[in-house]
Amino acid sequence: ALSTDGEDGPAPAPPSSPPPPYRQPAAPVAVGVLMPAAPAQPPAAHQPSTQSPSMQEPCTFSTLVDAYILTIGLGLFGGHWFYLGRPRWGLLYLCTAGLLGVGWAIDILRVPHLVHRAQTSFGDEPNGDADLGDLWVLTLCPLTGLVLGAPHWRLGRARWAAMHVLTVGFLGIGWALDILRMPCLVHDYNAAARLRRNAAALSGEDVETGPPRHSTLLASAKA
Repeated sequence: ALSTDGEDGPAPAPPSSPPPPYRQPAAPVAVGVLMPAAPAQPPAAHQPSTQSPSMQEPCTFSTLVDAYILTIGLGLFGGHWFYLGRPRWGLLYLCTAGLLGVGWAIDILRVPHLVHRAQTSFGDEPNGDADLGDLWVLTLCPLTGLVLGAPHWRLGRARWAAMHVLTVGFLGIGWALDILRMPCLVHDYNAAARLRRNAAALSGEDVETGPPRHSTLLASAKA
């Protein structure tokens, strides 16, 4: 007979512990082999702001209202351009009475676009992308588009600009065609500028200022 006090009976089995979790073996590391360290990233160069102090603030209703007031009140003298941080256009309007009133009338309709562009992109940088609205304003004004060929000067087409000056916009026919084909001219200019900037970034060289030339575009395409 088994004892009831538990001294002669079998000892209870210990509780079973769960199996240890599976761990994937580490990859063997060769002794004496040093792993190359990641190259240190150079600190980003500080880009000076090209915006006017008023345009460094976020776009608000009051900013838009101020731009409208300056455009309507002092637009013929380029007041809104100075406010938007684009003094070259301001001087142009000051000397030509708002491009004979044509540019002033168009700017009243595109004030929101001008404010947005002043806060998100460069102003009058010579190497910046051309704005289609700006080029259309220069083209529609008879003084700058027909007589002076200003859109072609802006797009780096010096020969076409000189021919416009000597022939009064090819007797008006070339001026009319420029109004229709201006989107294509601006697209080609901006595409060439991007190619040049990308090529300069890959080679580590500084992007030269001024409008892109056709030779630069061909050299970038061959590279």
